Amino acid sequence: MHSRAWALGSKLKYQLLMRGENFLTRQDDCLVRLGFFTTIRVEAPGPDEAELRAIEILKARDDLKQITRNPRDDSPMLYLEEISELDESAELENRKGYTWFPSSMGK
Repeated sequence: MHSRAWALGSKLKYQLLMRGENFLTRQDDCLVRLGFFTTIRVEAPGPDEAELRAIEILKARDDLKQITRNPRDDSPMLYLEEISELDESAELENRKGYTWFPSSMGK
């Protein structure tokens, strides 16, 4: 199916489960490292491009930028956990929900 999409120059719809790690945030006057899971839906020619697009979306989110307190030498990280192709009629709306957890990554 992917080769047909490439040949036609069309894009496919994907749902990606993304994991963030090493997000240094302030909670109750303390800095804590958190990770999160979130789901992103994108349109892309293939799965590699879908992953890159999901990372771009997350990096551009103001809500994540506003809470992140990492110094430049200790950046947060984004990882693809799962990817699945969606039906062409699927909606691509992305909600900004996160499931947060303590992160052991970082300095």
